[in-house]
Amino acid sequence: MTLTWTENGSGSITAGQGTLTPTYTPGAAEANATVTLTLTATGACANATDTKLLYVDRTPVATVGPLQEICNNTTATLSGNAPAAGTFGEWTFINNLVWQETFSESPQYATSGTGWTTSGITPDSDTYFMVESGRIVGRDLDGQAVWTSDPITITSVSPVNISVYLQEGGSLENDDYIRVYYSINGGAETLFPVNGNNNNDFGTRTATATNISGISRGSSYDAIMMHRMNTTTDNIVVRQVVPER
Repeated sequence: MTLTWTENGSGSITAGQGTLTPTYTPGAAEANATVTLTLTATGACANATDTKLLYVDRTPVATVGPLQEICNNTTATLSGNAPAAGTFGEWTFINNLVWQETFSESPQYATSGTGWTTSGITPDSDTYFMVESGRIVGRDLDGQAVWTSDPITITSVSPVNISVYLQEGGSLENDDYIRVYYSINGGAETLFPVNGNNNNDFGTRTATATNISGISRGSSYDAIMMHRMNTTTDNIVVRQVVPER
């Protein structure tokens, strides 16, 4: 039996052709694009093929601008660079940040981490909901997969704003969705009012909930995301979860 990898992108298999562990090197124009890798197994009696959808991230670049010195009764205009296509930029102040999950410190293929868990599906060769390259990715879920944060203490930081950065890869269907909720003190789940319910081909979005009510001293909240997809060409990507005051 022989194994052959082919691709539909401008890059190429640069190592491991004919093995189960090849290396694909993307072309310069493939940033923020999807590439389909196809493995063909050729045998004496029959041939078989299988595909893998690869999402190629663009490496982000962050430039904060020149050093500025100001007096305490004046203001400064910041001059960061504009994000490249497929990336996003956001100014944050560390004293406003309550909690953050970027998945950048989670092990590759992790299904849980420090402060969060997943549930709802049984993974196999086509179905998974796990960390890939510093983001959490769902593929061919055939059911509802759930990502849930541990309770996050928000004592003395009310009101709280929450942002979740979402991305869709491949081609989603009408009954594929990603929904983002929050729960206060273990209570009912509340859908994010902005981009909380997403289905079909939604591209890149930020789900937000601002000035969340019902928060008191000693409170906590959970961030909850629910996903469902039905085909092996679908991908939903969660890049970052950020609550701030």
